Amino acid sequence: MVQCKIRTECGREEAVIWEEVKESIFSLDNPERGTSNREGAFVTIWFEQNGTDNEFMQCMPFYPKPTGFFKRLFGLSKETNVGISSYIVEVGTGEKIYATQVNSKEQIAQIFHEYYLSRKLPDTTNWEDTGII
Repeated sequence: MVQCKIRTECGREEAVIWEEVKESIFSLDNPERGTSNREGAFVTIWFEQNGTDNEFMQCMPFYPKPTGFFKRLFGLSKETNVGISSYIVEVGTGEKIYATQVNSKEQIAQIFHEYYLSRKLPDTTNWEDTGII
């Protein structure tokens, strides 16, 4: 049986339905899930059959770099209203990881939903090769 699995920054891995994936995507900018690229929120999904998983999709907010000496030194607090400039979507093919930037959670949801329905990764021809294998 093929199951869609999800992992977020909390570290748990579990089988999910589309509504749970969508909920995780639309809460990416919640400050409780993180406020920086280092401690930020992410959503990773993949399809697992018989314990194997070679391909995945992942997304995360892209936070602007803190400006000013103290913000760089101490980072941003959870109370700070963080302006997320865009989101990164990554695709792992089992051989390489490709990335693209999107401007909205709605775009992420559309990309992820197509993958969820078809179980086929999107065309990454125009995506950046991250150099990660």
